[in-house]
Amino acid sequence: MIRAQTKIEITTDRLLINGVSSVEVWERPIQKKLVEAVVSLNDVVAEVGYGLGMASEAIQKISTREHWIIEAHHHTLVPLLEKQPLSANLIISSWQTALPMIKEEYFHAIVYDADPDDRGVFDGSAEATLKFVSPILPHALRILKPGGKLGFIDFSGALRTLPEFHVRLAKFNLDFNFVSVPINPPPKCNYARNRIGDVITIIKPNSNL
Repeated sequence: MIRAQTKIEITTDRLLINGVSSVEVWERPIQKKLVEAVVSLNDVVAEVGYGLGMASEAIQKISTREHWIIEAHHHTLVPLLEKQPLSANLIISSWQTALPMIKEEYFHAIVYDADPDDRGVFDGSAEATLKFVSPILPHALRILKPGGKLGFIDFSGALRTLPEFHVRLAKFNLDFNFVSVPINPPPKCNYARNRIGDVITIIKPNSNL
């Protein structure tokens, strides 16, 4: 959630929120894989969390019908706003505020990489990732078209084996698939410590039957 005291700092290789690294440039290959797994030609796409714009760049290379960016921290959008022409629709708001106002079954795909509510305690573990993803599931189920996809990155590579993850998906009758991607985080990265991360795609059923 956006907070009045939030401090944003963008360097050449990372985005820091309140002094804690939120996204770093070494993520570019797995961010690209995330977009490739979720977004298809002519899709209406919601990018939830802009970060350093790496997923956004990948989306822009696909001929989508509409590309929406939902970002709570407007400072991170300055590089995007400096680019011409602007080919994305911007919603400057937390996703928790924005998504309930979007009509049902509007999007084909959601690329989810928002900042966790408490980045200071997010360690990238499977348990922390489940806590990060769970709140958006009912919103995604409402605003995705049948067969639509919600994609996100699991830096632990272990969420897919967590029983609680399968229980949560079963509650909403959701299926998922994944692709493992080699990653190379720096030794001091606070949210990624492995050499393999997963791109996870959750798929909305085509019907309620």
